[in-house]
Amino acid sequence: MTAIKQLESVQSDTKNYKISVIDGDGAAIDITGYKLFFTVKTKSTDSDAEALISKTVICPANSDSVGGIGFIPLTTSDTNVANGNYVYDLKIQNTTSTLRKTVITGKYQINKTVTQRLT
Repeated sequence: MTAIKQLESVQSDTKNYKISVIDGDGAAIDITGYKLFFTVKTKSTDSDAEALISKTVICPANSDSVGGIGFIPLTTSDTNVANGNYVYDLKIQNTTSTLRKTVITGKYQINKTVTQRLT
């Protein structure tokens, strides 16, 4: 089942989303080596080339991944997007590409930054 969740960030801020991947019984899935695809678009019918934010993360061999926990780190460049409401999804793909599944989807809001100075 795909979770629906609204996410938000502030324009040009760093953000680190933590996700948990579990099976139907609620047990953690070892996601070591899995790819996480995080994509934000103006509308869901836009091509991946038109994505406003596009991140691919390979889950490292560590205790978090073994416990089904992954992270999507966003940089200031990633979130340097016009403020507004968008759509996003997060897909997982196992190491053999035999499993590819959307695990979270929803609306993504970018809020206008107030402070713009760097020093």
